[in-house]
Amino acid sequence: MKMQNEKCQIPLTMVGEGERVKLCGVNAGRCLQCRLASMGLVAGAEIQVVRNSFRGPFVVKVGNCRLILGRGVTHKIMVE
Repeated sequence: MKMQNEKCQIPLTMVGEGERVKLCGVNAGRCLQCRLASMGLVAGAEIQVVRNSFRGPFVVKVGNCRLILGRGVTHKIMVE
């Protein structure tokens, strides 16, 4: 799922609270990509940022599930 194109411009860490974005790629190895895919974070998935306070957990909503992600991981998730 390593994708880099014009639409994949920003990492998930740059998205503000309440915003909805579409996942377009993950800049990571296969192990992390599989782990994220098992949580529903696949190309084309709609993500809503619930919490991004630059301190504490990064919380997103995918479908009906809320996920807590580390900042290192969210920096590797590219969205449009």
